[in-house]
Amino acid sequence: MTDLTTSIKQFVSLNRAPGPTWTDTTKRKAPHKPLLLLAVLDLVQRGVITSPFIAVTGDLVELNELFNLYWWRIIPLGQTSSIAFPFSRLEREPFWELVPQPGTTIIPAIINNTSSVTYLRKYALGAKLDEELFHIMQSRDGRGALQEALLQSCFSPEAAVLLREQSVINREAFVYSQLLEEKSHLPLVKEIVEADNYQPAVRDQGFRRIVVSTYDHRCALCGVRIITAEGHTVVDAAHIIPWSRSRNDDL
Repeated sequence: MTDLTTSIKQFVSLNRAPGPTWTDTTKRKAPHKPLLLLAVLDLVQRGVITSPFIAVTGDLVELNELFNLYWWRIIPLGQTSSIAFPFSRLEREPFWELVPQPGTTIIPAIINNTSSVTYLRKYALGAKLDEELFHIMQSRDGRGALQEALLQSCFSPEAAVLLREQSVINREAFVYSQLLEEKSHLPLVKEIVEADNYQPAVRDQGFRRIVVSTYDHRCALCGVRIITAEGHTVVDAAHIIPWSRSRNDDL
């Protein structure tokens, strides 16, 4: 049985590859695993991940975007990563088990060579979290403790501050997107914008999330829906009349 103390120990002792690429910001080790786990915690909090199983056969858009928001907050421009990299290599941790596609077997060679979501999907349906760990993730206190374990063990104090800030932005942006969806027409949207002083990063992320979701990742002009093999949406969200002039986040 996995309790909170055990889960924290597992999180602070993640097997992370050292290398000259990484600086003191990530304690000179690869940041992929802890950043993916921070994104998973966010999606559990949002109610998007509702079971211990995390699929890769469907769209990974929201998990991908959260992973990249954390990544871009502390990693220099030009250094990129596929979400498939940490998703596959977390198999080496005791709380994460890759679930193979029917007729295949997850072997170390597959894990070591996985560098794209397309390759990962050939062999894996997704990953299964330890059920007790998932239960801990479902509680606010549990998520908070696990998040702090990751931040303090895997990042410098300065980077941890930035990642905490990003976590707050992610949470508030999700709330903002829900408000826009619930009151998706003027003047109710106007009331939301005027009543709450959301910081630009929150409003931008929340607006983008609900617009892209509402239009199902389709261009409003041509109707084409494109999600890349890596799970990135090609569609963006923008205001026809700049928000600075219109103050209008109506969908």
